[in-house]
Amino acid sequence: MGLPDLPTRKKLWQAQVPHLYDLVVAHRRSSDIRSFSWPSGAARISKNAVLQRIVLGSSKALMLAAVRLPWPERLAEESKHRQPWEEQKEADEAVQPFVRITQYMAHDGLSTLACSPQEYLLTATQKTSGEVLVFRAADWEVAYQDECRPELRLTGEGGASGLAWTDSSSQLLAVNRGGVTCWNIQTGDETARFAAGREVTALAASSFGNTFIVGCSEGRLAWWDTRVQGLAPTCSCDTRHGPVQCAAFADVELGSSQLATGSADGHVQAWDARQLGAPLCDLRWPGSACGGVGHVAWAPSGNCMLAAAYGDGRVVLWDTKQRAETTREACGSQPSEAKFVHGAHSGQDVCGVAWSRDCPWLLASAAREDLQFWRPSAALFAAPQALGA
Repeated sequence: MGLPDLPTRKKLWQAQVPHLYDLVVAHRRSSDIRSFSWPSGAARISKNAVLQRIVLGSSKALMLAAVRLPWPERLAEESKHRQPWEEQKEADEAVQPFVRITQYMAHDGLSTLACSPQEYLLTATQKTSGEVLVFRAADWEVAYQDECRPELRLTGEGGASGLAWTDSSSQLLAVNRGGVTCWNIQTGDETARFAAGREVTALAASSFGNTFIVGCSEGRLAWWDTRVQGLAPTCSCDTRHGPVQCAAFADVELGSSQLATGSADGHVQAWDARQLGAPLCDLRWPGSACGGVGHVAWAPSGNCMLAAAYGDGRVVLWDTKQRAETTREACGSQPSEAKFVHGAHSGQDVCGVAWSRDCPWLLASAAREDLQFWRPSAALFAAPQALGA
């Protein structure tokens, strides 16, 4: 028996929302979203609401959006000495969530973007031609600019396939034809080139240190040190799962060497980048191999939860620590079990997934015309059993 059609699947998901989610906010007016980034920073604007900023890229513009969300719980940066959440919750107030585009800059041909983790709203974009542009969006003084005016233009080579900031806001990595270029954005100078010798399809930089990973079209991973240019990678391995479509390092709390990759055949793998011989765990959710895994993102704050966006439009949460322990004990004989499956983008091409660094367990995900903010029920993180949507 086949899967239900798309409208039926949507109705099934909507019927389960009150039972499986603490929050779902959808915004369907941002057309043709190609990429987005969710920088740190949240302001409490009332006892039950927070305001955040998000950077969106479409085929025609780079945009900043203000996001107001109902949030009665404390934020990540708020004092740990306050009373427990259950004791400080007050009477619910009606908080109307919204996503509003506050600033807009024309930008033809935008393919992907990345925000610096060190400097707020410092944003790099890559065009389909491979050209890289850098913007200090926090300094924008007007709401609408019909001409693209970057702070810096960097020469690109070949089609766009990846950007990553190093642990310094002045160093930017960009995929070029056959490898990766490192740029100093303070001077606009190219400082190093790393030759992969093959088509690079994924790029990720460690949030601590001088290392980065590339994934290649034939399924290989290679790890470089930015202080050693032009030489062979420090280590490399074969994922055994075809083209690597995405990669992401975990936060420093998990160790800068903790890495996740997603492949074209639907497999997600977690690695210790210092020892790339074999993955720590290999995860596959049956039914989501179509289009493979397009995006992976680690949850912040030192936990081992990983979000993966699949080609059928679903976002799956995996507990990599639990799975790694199962793999060691059972030699990989047990089937992979998803912790949670977000089905609201079903049938669409998901163009990104990100975790909030300020609101615990809150995620954002986007398809071309559908931006969503959502948090699974708190029971998911308190109980060992799996939940699904």
